[in-house]
Amino acid sequence: MGSSLPEKSKVTSGQVGISLAINTTVCSITSGKGRYTVRGSARHSLADGVKLSAGPAGSLVDIATIPNAAGSVGTLPPIILDVLNSTDVIVLRLAVATGGADSASGILSVQLEQPL
Repeated sequence: MGSSLPEKSKVTSGQVGISLAINTTVCSITSGKGRYTVRGSARHSLADGVKLSAGPAGSLVDIATIPNAAGSVGTLPPIILDVLNSTDVIVLRLAVATGGADSASGILSVQLEQPL
């Protein structure tokens, strides 16, 4: 679900189904170098929220959690993020595992404010 960001802004969305592991990606954007404003919203049928993470694939760092009540949508306030590596990605991930009847979805908006 990733995409590069040659233009001013990119948006992606995604959803995941049942019985998935912690840190399963809901949606992601391949960012490239620059200073970005990151916004998003997410819903998880569990009351744990969804994590916003960034970094190179395989070594993502958690930046924030979008809190929500079970089944309701949580909104992430704007976050300024400096991406210093052209291989970094920005992702929404599950905060906990889903069970047999659980689901999650999210949307991630990333706007390039300034090239670095």
